[in-house]
Amino acid sequence: MDAINTLAQNVVNALRVLGGVVVVGCLIWSGILWMTAAGNPRQIDTARGAFIGSFVGFAIVMAAPKIAAFIGSALGGV
Repeated sequence: MDAINTLAQNVVNALRVLGGVVVVGCLIWSGILWMTAAGNPRQIDTARGAFIGSFVGFAIVMAAPKIAAFIGSALGGV
């Protein structure tokens, strides 16, 4: 059972790192969109949506270990 818990923790940590890299990439992309909008309201709204989505993704990535622990305990794990 310890091997399964260790594997699950390693998978969650790897996905957390990958998710963090994706979040940073999305933040950079939304910043580029915003800076190149040149006053275009449609492009500013697109950039704003990407920016907000990036922070929602960041919150999910940071909460992933707690979510995984909750699911594990609900399924009868530790």
